[in-house]
Amino acid sequence: MQELPDFTIEHFADRSAKWLFQYMPNVHTDEMVVETMAQSMAEVLFEEGKVQGIEQGIEKEKRESAIRHILVVLKTKFAADIVNVLTPAIENISDVERLEQLLPAAVEAQSLEAFARILHEDDS
Repeated sequence: MQELPDFTIEHFADRSAKWLFQYMPNVHTDEMVVETMAQSMAEVLFEEGKVQGIEQGIEKEKRESAIRHILVVLKTKFAADIVNVLTPAIENISDVERLEQLLPAAVEAQSLEAFARILHEDDS
């Protein structure tokens, strides 16, 4: 797993305070007010970042799960070594909706060639 930089609310608050002092020097010169505003900004930014990270993680898991399921279906129906020829094309699909459309196509495909035609429909 990739190690993330050590960003904390304090890190964001410090950067927010510096930004407020630099770009809004006349709004509030009271250091305590600026630090409180910075802390509030940092908490909002930090929470938004966590939510975005969670959403990206969910999307990544959905994509990986769809790929895994498609490959399991294909390898169950057809020879695994032949399915391996299509594996890179399937793994290169980033659109989760497209992958979700391919799963029933894999189940219903009468041959690997028929599935390959469906897989490559968008390529033409």
